[in-house]
Amino acid sequence: MEADRSAIGSKMKRREIEELREQVSCAAVLEQARFAIDIKESTRRAVKFRRGGEIVIVAHEGRGWFDPLSDAKGDVFGLVEHLDHVGFLEGADRVADLVGFEITEPEWQPASRDRGCNLSLVERWQARRSPWPGSSTWRYLNGERRLPPPILCEAIKAGLLREGPRGSIWAAHTDNAGVVTG
Repeated sequence: MEADRSAIGSKMKRREIEELREQVSCAAVLEQARFAIDIKESTRRAVKFRRGGEIVIVAHEGRGWFDPLSDAKGDVFGLVEHLDHVGFLEGADRVADLVGFEITEPEWQPASRDRGCNLSLVERWQARRSPWPGSSTWRYLNGERRLPPPILCEAIKAGLLREGPRGSIWAAHTDNAGVVTG
């Protein structure tokens, strides 16, 4: 990567690269790559984006990112390199193409202690996401509790597991009719 950056001399000057870094948010790159904001798992300072089983967290006012499922992290150029598997020069060209791209800002709701109190048990259950390979619930059940992936897939398909708040696990308790009771 350093060799790529030193080869920039003729194509892009350091000042131009710094300007691009300031003008293009990591969120713009992710939105272009069809990642969606996970508003429930995001804060104003750390916005979580998902695409299938992939997760990227954008921080530092959109100037930095990291992948919580690996050691990958960096700036907008590193994000393009990571997602598109390209070198720095091609990544810089792709970042330049995003100058002026308007990102969709999440609509932040004020935190409320009463959130969810007016919902029924079934509505609260349905509002939670099912686990997926790589989610904290999946990693715990597969890695720590040693449940094999086929068993997890069957439990998820049967609607028996949900991602709880802050990495917790919700397991359905149902009545004879299959309605969630706890």
